[in-house]
Amino acid sequence: MNVPDSTWIAPLRKLLDDVRSPQPGKEGLEKMMAALADVESILAQNRSQMPPELVHFLERRSYDKAARYCDGNLGTPRGTCGIRV
Repeated sequence: MNVPDSTWIAPLRKLLDDVRSPQPGKEGLEKMMAALADVESILAQNRSQMPPELVHFLERRSYDKAARYCDGNLGTPRGTCGIRV
């Protein structure tokens, strides 16, 4: 499955960078918290358009995996997210 060509991909990818690499200090923390809220908002508004695997990563706050998925790296290794098979 390819990542869809949608208007939310680029903003989501930028926000994931902000979440994954916060700047030091109070301003960095505030920027990261705002980015987290924006990621949640993008997920809520676009869930039906997103690939299920990306939704899974975002819901479980696996932001590294979500970023790799947005970059087209669809071979993201499976981890232990607490789901028993």
